[in-house]
Amino acid sequence: FFFLDTFDILLSFVFFFFCLIFFLIFSLFFVIIFFYLFFFLFLIFFFFFFLTFFMRFMKLLIL
Repeated sequence: FFFLDTFDILLSFVFFFFCLIFFLIFSLFFVIIFFYLFFFLFLIFFFFFFLTFFMRFMKLLIL
């Protein structure tokens, strides 16, 4: 009976540990995805800004 109780506690502890590891991996994965998405959006924004700036500059040069 005592052995069963300790085994149950151990099992719950292992389950909690696995959940914690899974949560950490999932959060890390989510953060990486979010970071890449933010970086990609920033690149697009920068590219469009640079393009518009370059077009204005070319217009000034032509004029």
